[in-house]
Amino acid sequence: MIGNVSLDETYSQELINENRLGDSITLFIENKEFRRKIVKTEEISFPENILHQQIIDIVEINDGKSNYLFLEDYRKAHQRNNYLGAVFFGILSLLMLFLGIKVLRHGKI
Repeated sequence: MIGNVSLDETYSQELINENRLGDSITLFIENKEFRRKIVKTEEISFPENILHQQIIDIVEINDGKSNYLFLEDYRKAHQRNNYLGAVFFGILSLLMLFLGIKVLRHGKI
């Protein structure tokens, strides 16, 4: 599965237009995904073992002539997603702190 985070980084229209039925396409995955989900030599950690047990992220796609998803683009997209998550939870934490202080001071919201 091309994850939602890296889907924008994929040249999907070119992938569809330049390849036909029977063409060979190479999909690259991370080593840990291979060990955990395909050969099952390592245990899948929590919460992935509950939420995403069957999903394998594709990190690079090529057909020998063209690359449709680059590893660098995949990593940049996930890093950007991590920053957005940190900012979101930081703001949420400040909001909860503010509400907690208000409740302690006044006894009600």
